[in-house]
Amino acid sequence: MDDASEPAVNEVALQQRFGSQVKVHRNETSIGIYRVRQKGCELASGQYIYQLDDDDRLAAGSLDIAMAALRAHKLDLLYLNVTGFGERGDYFNRNQGVALERFMALAQPMELAPELDYLTNACSALLQLAPSALQHPLAKKQLWLEVNHVRNLAHQAAYDGRDTIDCAREARLLDELNDCEFALYASCLAKLGFHRARSYLARCEGQRYFSSGQSNHQQLEANLMLKKRFYGICCKLSSLKDVRKQAKSALAQVYFNAAWDALKQHGDKSAAFNYLLLSAQLVPQLKVFKFALTIFWSPKRRNKARFYG
Repeated sequence: MDDASEPAVNEVALQQRFGSQVKVHRNETSIGIYRVRQKGCELASGQYIYQLDDDDRLAAGSLDIAMAALRAHKLDLLYLNVTGFGERGDYFNRNQGVALERFMALAQPMELAPELDYLTNACSALLQLAPSALQHPLAKKQLWLEVNHVRNLAHQAAYDGRDTIDCAREARLLDELNDCEFALYASCLAKLGFHRARSYLARCEGQRYFSSGQSNHQQLEANLMLKKRFYGICCKLSSLKDVRKQAKSALAQVYFNAAWDALKQHGDKSAAFNYLLLSAQLVPQLKVFKFALTIFWSPKRRNKARFYG
């Protein structure tokens, strides 16, 4: 998939190198990660799909190993562990290792074979964090389409009757969490496996760090949108009713985090109270009422946080 890149992807050169089975679809204008990956799934002619970013690589033979594991253990979807390379590779690998260790403790993996796990509690774990290793799955095309269908239902419900400018802004923010969102929805609809061998090689050069206050706030806002839509669709679809309570708790926690951000980063007591009220309405907790007192007694500052209710 060529999402209006400059220069355009050379289909002839790719076919000369890899064979005539390689096809290139080019968008004349960029449509974003979410839509371009969905379009790629729809156009793909194979039974299985694996999405590889244009600046990343796969270890030799890794897809053959993944396909064999997927079939032998009747998994619906298989993630390959990741390792970074490039100028920021060491930084990426340190942080990714810590995140993956925390995630696996929550996911309660069951070993199926050496270096192969079935993630028995994947949805609950993904509601709390999504490491980079869970961003590039191998799965049947039909499963990709089914997961994307449910995601589309959630997005359509969120956009109905909304201003198109606000919807476009939200779509750009959610693009940052596209792979995390797919993994979350897939974990509720399919049996997820994880191959611990580091087979996906992610280039770590030129990416921005998410350390500035603005970037952190944008990530928080995107996470809030993701969890709000997920909880909304869980309330509508009977196929997701088993994770409804977990989705509700996760959304309450993100509202609580947003209240903390509004107060500590912006000094906006009004936005902090509004977020905290939304958190309490979902899941009343003692920490919410304690933080409400903190907000009440905090000095007022002039900065305003963007409120996303």
